[in-house]
Amino acid sequence: MSGNSGKQPTDCPSNLKEAIDWILRVTGKDGQGRRDNTRALAEAVKELLEGASGELTLVIGKNHGNARELTTLKDGLERAVTWVEKDGKLSYNLGPIGRLANGLAEFIGYKNINSSFASGTDDWRITGAGIAPSNMATHRLCDAAIAFTIGVLEGCKRNQNIKTNKTNLDGVDNVISALHGIYGTGTHGLVGVAGTVKSELSMIKGSSVTVLVSSMGSLFNSLGNDIKTLGNNATGLADKVGEYINNIINSSGSTSWTMTTGGGQIGTALKKFVSSDGTYDPNKFKSSGINDAFKTKGSYSVKSALALGTNAFITHLKAKYESAYQATTATWQQKHAEQCAKIFLGCLPLLFNGLSYLYWNCRNGGWNAVPLGEGSFQDFMYSMAYGSSILSVGKTGNVVSTAFEKFEEFQKGLERAAQARQSTTAPVSSATTTAKATYSEFLSALKQKWTESWADTPLSALYHCASCYFKCLQIKNSNNTNTSPSTIRQMLYFLAALPFSSEFGGCERHIGNLLSKPFPISIAGLKSTTPRPLTADNINTHLTITTSLFSARILGLLQGLGDSKEKSGEPWLYHLFCNGLQLRYPSGSELFNAVYDYIYAVQFQLYFLYRQCSVTYTQGCGWRDCRFGNGINGFTNAAQSHICQGYKCGNSGSTCDHKKSGTCKHNDYSNGESCGKTSYSPLQAFLTDKLDGFHVSLQPTPYSPNHLENHPRGSMCHVKMGFNGKLRDDSVPYNGRSIMLTLNYICADVGSPFRRIYENLLCLTKRTPRTLGEFFGFYWQFVVLLNSDVSNATKQFFAPAFLEESFGSSESRSSILAISNLNGSLSSHNSFLSNGVGHADLLSLYYPDCGGRRCGPYLYPLGYSFGATFSPKFASTYISWLVYLADDFGDWLSEFLERFDGLKCEGCGNHCGSHSASKHHGKENACHCPTITQCADVLPLYYEYGFTILDPIKMNGWKWDQTKRQWQSDTSIKRSCNAFHSQLQTVITGNPLNKFLESIDAFLYAIRRKFFSKISGFWTIYVCLILYTFFFLLDTLHLRSHFKLTSSHVVPPLALLTSGKPLPITKLMYITQ
Repeated sequence: MSGNSGKQPTDCPSNLKEAIDWILRVTGKDGQGRRDNTRALAEAVKELLEGASGELTLVIGKNHGNARELTTLKDGLERAVTWVEKDGKLSYNLGPIGRLANGLAEFIGYKNINSSFASGTDDWRITGAGIAPSNMATHRLCDAAIAFTIGVLEGCKRNQNIKTNKTNLDGVDNVISALHGIYGTGTHGLVGVAGTVKSELSMIKGSSVTVLVSSMGSLFNSLGNDIKTLGNNATGLADKVGEYINNIINSSGSTSWTMTTGGGQIGTALKKFVSSDGTYDPNKFKSSGINDAFKTKGSYSVKSALALGTNAFITHLKAKYESAYQATTATWQQKHAEQCAKIFLGCLPLLFNGLSYLYWNCRNGGWNAVPLGEGSFQDFMYSMAYGSSILSVGKTGNVVSTAFEKFEEFQKGLERAAQARQSTTAPVSSATTTAKATYSEFLSALKQKWTESWADTPLSALYHCASCYFKCLQIKNSNNTNTSPSTIRQMLYFLAALPFSSEFGGCERHIGNLLSKPFPISIAGLKSTTPRPLTADNINTHLTITTSLFSARILGLLQGLGDSKEKSGEPWLYHLFCNGLQLRYPSGSELFNAVYDYIYAVQFQLYFLYRQCSVTYTQGCGWRDCRFGNGINGFTNAAQSHICQGYKCGNSGSTCDHKKSGTCKHNDYSNGESCGKTSYSPLQAFLTDKLDGFHVSLQPTPYSPNHLENHPRGSMCHVKMGFNGKLRDDSVPYNGRSIMLTLNYICADVGSPFRRIYENLLCLTKRTPRTLGEFFGFYWQFVVLLNSDVSNATKQFFAPAFLEESFGSSESRSSILAISNLNGSLSSHNSFLSNGVGHADLLSLYYPDCGGRRCGPYLYPLGYSFGATFSPKFASTYISWLVYLADDFGDWLSEFLERFDGLKCEGCGNHCGSHSASKHHGKENACHCPTITQCADVLPLYYEYGFTILDPIKMNGWKWDQTKRQWQSDTSIKRSCNAFHSQLQTVITGNPLNKFLESIDAFLYAIRRKFFSKISGFWTIYVCLILYTFFFLLDTLHLRSHFKLTSSHVVPPLALLTSGKPLPITKLMYITQ
């Protein structure tokens, strides 16, 4: 997603990529012609900062309580003014804004190949040194040849003959690593590594596949030798690259076509990409004939390795970096200087947080050896709007980190973090210390220089300027903030502006106080060998980046510039960070609780949105091809079905037409071409709170996570998304796939930012599970933790808690540890075949490989992290949940089943028959939907109870064929509503749950039994004292006069304590008579 071309400088960026493109366009360093407006921009920014400083002076005079903090903030603003002035006084590009622009240009890969500073003589081109693919023909052709080689080698690695020989595999890995390291280096890099490739691959012998690998070494070396003689002759290089690929395909023996002279058709096609000035033009891909050149070579695709290589080759030929701001439309106008200055300040939080996070991960965070187009590295780049089609995807993180060469502050900050860590630990080597420096330590090292100088830290210094500025604006407008968030959109706004709130420091201090308690707090995951400690700096750092960077990114994706033309008319990022919605930030612990609740709600619903957008309609009735945004029809009133019903969404070939109500005719694709135009999009309806089962008519304000008055136990009231009338208004609508790719890194995977900060906050508080899904996840995961050998090292942290909760009773402890049958085991499911009543454990409700049996991947808790994260500090609390909430867990499962049986398939029209009030939806032949995935009423019920379908694709009867590399239909893995009803009923009435409840009773009995005799003794003494008082002291039965003892006629001492005059003994009735 490169954004819309033709944006104006007054159009605010909505993501990190567009923020960088905007700065490079304004400063003229994007290769579209030199129009450097750095000085004009600096002057406008200076005026904004001076105005804020003056406003703050007035605030200081009125606010005596926070005068010290406000004075510090004012000093920061005044310092920022002097820094920005440098761009107007110093020589060309030597001020902080100029240096920042130079660094961003090299990060993308732009380089000024004309070193003269004379006006109009700059020539910025993408050389391939940054993250973007080169637009120099020789560089691009070499990169394409490298990509083909890596692709073929990766395909060969999958062959068993290679895998069985570790030495051979190491040789292939060494070559792949070396090739990744020379992306973007052009002919020089390829020639330098050619000999290494030949020597490594020539040692691999022994099979048809290894013959191909071995021959590639010689062919690659020959290509290197040819390049030596060609120099920078791009046309000749195209022929040689074509010849190299021809030879590899011929040597594989997989085709019948013969060797051709020179590059053949491939070389001829490649030469069409080369312009007369030696640049590379990817726009000529369609007319180059490269696809036809490969097709005429025979059935090259029969070899998966060649197919991978070919795909990589073509991907690199097509890749093209495009700026969101084109020179033909994006030109500087002085009358918009103030607007541009506000946009610039709004871009700085994205730049600082995004680039520092990327640099640290490329150096210390695990991406140093990962190619840019793979794994979490690729996911992060896409979340920042850098799609693979505009990147040099073969580069590893270690290579990408060199693109930050101009940001010397990053390198020095990492060195300072290493020194600080080394000073607090045992002496170790510098390299080892640097590798262990955390992201929070890295940022702390960067912040140390904010108050000293801008010269070595342009990005950090400018971010400090923006931070002071937005804090000043929030303080100025604090009297007008009286609204608390009540929708997901407002919560994202709240979180994005949080780091610039005057109350954020109080929240950070509260987190520090929680961590200063006498008990150590750490996170124990299910696969943790040892719990990892939490620190206040670590939590606060990740809270800052999660809120200001990733919250802004989500808003930018869903609403684009939705607020840029609202009441204030301010640029969107500016409006966002200065708290333009005027949301109220409480103080101290109250703010911490609010942040926890909002992050919980955002993670819960965005994760559900991600899961829905990860699946196509044909595979699992998902929203991946559903559209949202400009021109897309939502539902006028509440829609009945969340299932798309149609075919061929545009040119995608995927089914996503949207009918107002479902009919359960799941193969009705009659109106597919109208996708979201004449029909309706359930994705659009969900985002605008008009999808039946996923919206509420009324919702309390402010938001409260416990507004369950009208909801069954174990369910969660839906929080409105809040994007009705606020979705992006681009000319081209977006689809669910863009949401999936963006949220994949932000909130989906283990370790994703929102999930990680939620887990951290979870370990600081004792929050009881709110939904059945969280209960289910807790019991599932905690039982796994107690009974899994994987977590033996973690279980020792819970041993003292068991001892404490069981009062030292070994019998009661053994009762708790004997609950493994509640969850079940993979081995039992793999070995036990059942076509009737079978497994009754929790695993039977989420196990993905049940084959033809009734169990299956029905349930997945949306609050999975709640059950998969444990702090040893709260071990006793977890055990108390396990014991005292067990009955509730069983009751909630029964209520869930009852609600399921009460579904009437209203979202499926009349196709499923008329359901009466007898609640028989789960009974055999009651629901006629082919699978539970296709039953429109099931997912809303799952969602209400905190679940989603774990694997809707498999439940819908599809499985991935690894050999054929395609989806295949398999009726044996389909699951119906009746199958789920039967399986859940089996779990509720089955032996594991009942044994679990019995073990809880045994646990409680074992604890209480040792107190029975003591309690009985205490009660006996108590009763005796009561009897003695009544019978002897108070003489209620008039027995004392019959005792032949003098003392029996003595007035009781208690009578002396009465308020009246005691009667003489002769006046007592039973004596005178």
